[in-house]
Amino acid sequence: IIGVQMDDTQAIIADFEIKYFTPIVGIFGIAGNVINLLVLSRVRYYHKQPANGRQANRGLIALAVSDMLFCVCILPRTFVNPFSNLFHTYSFSLYYQTYSTGLISLFILTSTFITVILSVSRYLTMCQPFRALGVVKTVSSVWSYTIASFLALVLNMPMFFQYQINKMVVENSTDTSTTLIYLDINVALHPFTTQGQVYMWIRFLLGVAAPTLIIIVCNIALIHALRSSARLQRDCHALTRNVGRQNNISVLFIVIAVLYVVLVLPGELLNFIKDSSKEGIELSLKVRPFTNMLQMLNFACMFVIYCALNVHFRDIVVGYLQCKSRSDLELLGRSQSASFRSTKSSHNTTPV
Repeated sequence: IIGVQMDDTQAIIADFEIKYFTPIVGIFGIAGNVINLLVLSRVRYYHKQPANGRQANRGLIALAVSDMLFCVCILPRTFVNPFSNLFHTYSFSLYYQTYSTGLISLFILTSTFITVILSVSRYLTMCQPFRALGVVKTVSSVWSYTIASFLALVLNMPMFFQYQINKMVVENSTDTSTTLIYLDINVALHPFTTQGQVYMWIRFLLGVAAPTLIIIVCNIALIHALRSSARLQRDCHALTRNVGRQNNISVLFIVIAVLYVVLVLPGELLNFIKDSSKEGIELSLKVRPFTNMLQMLNFACMFVIYCALNVHFRDIVVGYLQCKSRSDLELLGRSQSASFRSTKSSHNTTPV
């Protein structure tokens, strides 16, 4: 929010978020997602996976790329005053202030759509396995994530025109003039205009409400399937290695979905509330630093989640840190790819 006034407490919290929290979490997020890409790419190329396994792996790679770009886009907030709207020259700060909101919201939306695809694909794989095979044969995972990214760009495009750059000439007392450059809100997209209201509702319904509903429904069904499978395995006193791997992957996808709902969704709801009522602006001033920090945690913590939930991922990371030989890392990569594998035998047993 440009040109706003905050009380002392709000200013202290915002200062902590911008000067300390943002650089620490942003740098950690960039490094973590780079490691995610290295490990997941090694999984992809060291072992030929079945279609479902490749789709899941490509989804995690796409998510890592989007999360990393989000972290890259928030880092300049550390040295660019996000509340300034007056500049003396055309500088990086001016252009960052103008377009950073659009960039950040773009990668939030892209990660949201990727999470939707991950949730739907995992639901189909575990709850509708034969239908999942048909979908995988019909729709390429690369195309699905490419289309999701394109739709996110189209839906988010007006955010890049939220502010416009203007100039004004100020006459000095010494009969000289100074040209000042300032940011102004684009009236055509203001949330209290008809066009702004239409866009606000379209973006909320297609970019927040619908994806959240799909993610919640798919993961509730997935949790129910896992519980039913656990009861069946307990009754039969059997747990195959493949079933255990499938459960681990499902748990990982459920955690990703829960993190979205807990860490990302509050900030998106706050955006909608802020734009839909004047009282929402006051609420945004008080709550915005906290929702910003929650969202940053979501995009930076996937490395920790993968390490905590997947022992093979953790082993490959340790191998990188210990500078193991190529053959050792290749062996770990094959072992890691096995943990993501969706073998045909899983489709001939009770879905889990």
